[in-house]
Amino acid sequence: MSLDLPEALVVALTAAQTGADIVAQGYKDRDLTIRNKGLIDLVTQYDLGSERAIRTAIGAAYPDHDILAEEEGLVSANQSRPRWYVDPLDGTTNYVHRHPFFAVSIALALPNGRGFWEPVVGVIQAPVLRERFFAIKGQGAFSQTFDNGEWSAPSPLLVSSHNQIIEALVNTGFPYDVHERLKEIVSPFERMLGQAQAIRRAGAASLDLAFVAAGRAEGYWEAGLKPWDVAAGVLIVAEAKGRVSDLLGQEYVLEKSPIVLASNGFLHPILVSILNGQP
Repeated sequence: MSLDLPEALVVALTAAQTGADIVAQGYKDRDLTIRNKGLIDLVTQYDLGSERAIRTAIGAAYPDHDILAEEEGLVSANQSRPRWYVDPLDGTTNYVHRHPFFAVSIALALPNGRGFWEPVVGVIQAPVLRERFFAIKGQGAFSQTFDNGEWSAPSPLLVSSHNQIIEALVNTGFPYDVHERLKEIVSPFERMLGQAQAIRRAGAASLDLAFVAAGRAEGYWEAGLKPWDVAAGVLIVAEAKGRVSDLLGQEYVLEKSPIVLASNGFLHPILVSILNGQP
């Protein structure tokens, strides 16, 4: 399947900007209608507005592609079509509480002939942080900052070179059913806390992955994520010369692997050992 990936990146960047503008407006206005999808899983009208706008932008450019998004799911499905993964507001709990760590995440993935999709374009945009991260498969990963009304020139992303666990800042997150899985979630957290320099739990998987790619953290793991949470981020980490796997260090498979583990590569084996309780 042949696609112009730089052109698809432009579509993704434009769609992400459209969604980011909507959620940024809600962050300023604070006129939030909050609904619980689960005990601690929230959605606002700005999640929904962002998703609709992103779907419209992508659909206008690629009407024959599928879109899998957080709020409205997969409208149609075809195993041979390109698939867009959209998280219109990753970090809604942060957003509701006026914590600025949230983002819009968009990825385009292609069927790989083995029954699942591989991301080839990814964009993560953080409206309040005024920063975005993006990548095309095989062409590297980049970041930009927004100042004085325009985006800066792209800067290449590269993971950190720390190779000792005591030097590592490791990001993580907790699934929405953490109350029912407390021991399962806390045990690896406790083991990591005993060996890493520090752990951060900031509440937006897309940005946790982007920060690994940017060398601001050496690792990240989380269970219970959805494909739209990570599709852009796993590509950006890989293109920044990091490594992404499942918890056992095997290939991470979008829509299948239950846990994602990303790192700068140097520390990947020790992270796998710690998280699995191995000596």
